[in-house]
Amino acid sequence: MSNATFRHVVESLLQGKLICDVSDAECHLYLQSETALDSVNQYLSALGRGVALTTDQAGYYCVYLDVEGSDTRSKLIRQFGQLATRWEALLLWLRLTRQISANAHPLGYKDTLKESELLASIEQSSSLQAELESIATRFQLRGRAGPRNRLTELLKFLCTEGFLIELSPSIYQGTARWSMLQDQMEFIRNQDAIQTAERDAEHEEQEALF
Repeated sequence: MSNATFRHVVESLLQGKLICDVSDAECHLYLQSETALDSVNQYLSALGRGVALTTDQAGYYCVYLDVEGSDTRSKLIRQFGQLATRWEALLLWLRLTRQISANAHPLGYKDTLKESELLASIEQSSSLQAELESIATRFQLRGRAGPRNRLTELLKFLCTEGFLIELSPSIYQGTARWSMLQDQMEFIRNQDAIQTAERDAEHEEQEALF
């Protein structure tokens, strides 16, 4: 692989992009080489960063190696805060695609979506139209009204955010960013569970003193 590929991989990771075989097949193949991955990690380590892999091993992304510094913690809190504001809309989108899916499966990594089929199902259901409008509103999309316009706008937005890739006009495929989203949400749930357990233990300890 060329130095150009190395630079492209590093730049993409530092920009917060997730690299999988759907979003960037060449860079994904590059990172699957242990030698190449080590080279990228060595370069990023000087910046306090490293490469992580989603739990399903579908996508690579950049993480901080040290989260104890005040600057890093502030950045992470800000990033998770921004993401949390979108979680509800993303979950609504997953619910909508699950309702439409033939196997009751929400759109995920490598799943293919045809806009025409999705639109046909939405136009037949007033509740799905309402859900679509709610999702667009939560993402603060301000395009023209109507299911067709709203759906097109939403799909383009999800492409911009890295969740979808447009394979051909009006045909999309999910990237491993859905896997990353699941990992992030699982991390938050685990942190909440730990904090709840700690609060309960502290409460029990205080009660035992009286």
